[in-house]
Amino acid sequence: MSVIAHAAQAAPDPDLASRRGHRIALVSAGQTPRRDIVRDIASFLPPRTDVVEYGVLDGLSDAEIDGLAPRPGERSIATRLAAGRPVVLSRVAVEDRVQRVLSGMSAREFDLVGLLSTGFVREFAGACPVINLQSAMERTIAALATSGRRVGLIQPIERQVHEGVASPSGYRLAWTWLDADDPRDLDRVAADCAGCETLVLNSIAYDEATSERLTRLTGKTVLLPRRVLGAAARMLMDAAETIAPVSMDAEARMARLTPREREVMWLMVEGLQSKEIGRRLSVSSRTVDIHRARVLGKIGVASTHALIHFALLHVNRSGGPAAADRRYR
Repeated sequence: MSVIAHAAQAAPDPDLASRRGHRIALVSAGQTPRRDIVRDIASFLPPRTDVVEYGVLDGLSDAEIDGLAPRPGERSIATRLAAGRPVVLSRVAVEDRVQRVLSGMSAREFDLVGLLSTGFVREFAGACPVINLQSAMERTIAALATSGRRVGLIQPIERQVHEGVASPSGYRLAWTWLDADDPRDLDRVAADCAGCETLVLNSIAYDEATSERLTRLTGKTVLLPRRVLGAAARMLMDAAETIAPVSMDAEARMARLTPREREVMWLMVEGLQSKEIGRRLSVSSRTVDIHRARVLGKIGVASTHALIHFALLHVNRSGGPAAADRRYR
């Protein structure tokens, strides 16, 4: 059974490497506790996993939160306060607060950090590996959507439909919205998404019940962010457990990499493919393939799964300079 704790109550673990089990941080764009979300995600995780919640709005007054409202033309993030009140905030302001939380985490505290928002698009720097839910959702959609078909993107508030960005390559988006706190208007959503191959409930606030109702109504595949984040975290943890540990000193291996190879390495750990890495770094996928091969060779592993294992078990826990140089989306 997973143990759920609040960041304010959970003392940092002095020696994660000597513990049995796992420790994962979940960072919310709002306030804690979000027990419904955390329990759904924890159900995917291995036994003896401690889950610690962080809310980037925890401790703020109502006036301070109101000061984070989006200005005209700014993109927004919808989230919820501890008392249940929904709020709409500036995405940039919330991302800045997320970065502060990540910067305060040491490399010895957590196996993984999961970001509980589908709205974060910036690069984040930190000492712990970060699962950016937006990136994970994009990769899952790309895997499920047939090239050229439409994907129904269901946002939690109507204003976000009008903030829509260009569709990713490979498929087209049909935008609509559904109140996550009062999801009764599913017939309209189904009509808005007619002709779509896959439907995406694009907010961590949507629950299993809403997903199941929409699946029954439309007969289509429905992506739920809670499932995607839980599955991604479990995959990374399983990779760390099933691959034999490397023996060479982690810092010595990292020292072999050039700065660009380190960038490519951490994007590989995040799960990006060569084309995605190339777009992120503004280089060709062929150039990325060359960097990938050099990374695997210099680290001394044969696969990306082995590289993930190396990063999580060795670099992440070393606490040295090599553990703090990576950037995650």
